[in-house]
Amino acid sequence: MKLTLEHDKFLLIAGALEAERALRECAEVIVDEQALRINFSEAADPAIQLSILLPVWNPDRRQFQRCLDSIKAADLAGISHEILVSDNASENENVRECLAAAGLANVRHHRQPANIGGFPNFNWCIGASRGRWLHLMSHDDWIAPAFYRNLLRGPAAASNTELRFCRATIHDETTGGSGLMFDEAKAEGLLPEFMERQACSQRIQLVGAIFSRKAAEAIGGFDPVLGPGADWEYWARLGSRFPVYYHPAQLATYVLHQASWTNREGNGEDAESFRKLRRILQRILRHLPPERRRAGAGGFMMNMLQRLVGIAVRNKKTGRIRQNRAVAEALLPSSADAGLLPDIELVLASLN
Repeated sequence: MKLTLEHDKFLLIAGALEAERALRECAEVIVDEQALRINFSEAADPAIQLSILLPVWNPDRRQFQRCLDSIKAADLAGISHEILVSDNASENENVRECLAAAGLANVRHHRQPANIGGFPNFNWCIGASRGRWLHLMSHDDWIAPAFYRNLLRGPAAASNTELRFCRATIHDETTGGSGLMFDEAKAEGLLPEFMERQACSQRIQLVGAIFSRKAAEAIGGFDPVLGPGADWEYWARLGSRFPVYYHPAQLATYVLHQASWTNREGNGEDAESFRKLRRILQRILRHLPPERRRAGAGGFMMNMLQRLVGIAVRNKKTGRIRQNRAVAEALLPSSADAGLLPDIELVLASLN
């Protein structure tokens, strides 16, 4: 879609107001770092190079089998590993039955006595792991056979990095369409600009990343209060402490579908999602040096405004223009305080 110059300028002003507010809020945020520490229930085992972690809940049988099949087909020759599955009190037997059908070796299967929540289950998996490297996968995602070979061997192994990720494919299970994450670099190697990019937009899909136990011991786990976008802040927290490695091959696939956690939580398009996104921005800014925070806040807000414009266009097509106000108010509280919200609503309603 194309904004007129007037609309473009107006939204830029709104974004600048919110970036300045985010900078002020960042200084006021208090985070209980101790609460984020991982309680490692298992000691590190030098004999295990990789822990493949599968936190699952009510998985679709076909999707979970596809995920397990991709692990079984992965090139793990010479890579000592364990597979840890934490069933978050599922209401069916799909987890147990799919694991039995897959016939994978080195599997530890734990069933939580009660549902502990999505990211708490992720953190439980990290704490119960024993490997040098950790790879978290959702039940509906999958990897290419060369995933571990490219991120654990060769140049990656010599990179002295604690976070490594590849370019991921985004697969829409409903439409069958696919897209790609950002093309960070043409060749594999260190990614020195990672923090500047991660501050503005999510660069990593969970399935496409591995990180070290050393990093998890240093920074802790995912913060559940941030909602489904907590991994955005997690990668920023990790990348602010350790160097990051990138491989441009498309070695992992992240799946979108109607029953996904993100969709159940508003798909990043409702007012509460935008309130949580603002909290994520406040946290991410804390991980940037002070002299780089203004640029990070500005880039983040431009990203969010583009998302808001997309939502407004879809709302217009579906006759839900009235929903624009709640979302805009959640994203743009300074504009609302300044009395600009009615004008922003008019701008959003006029977009095609």
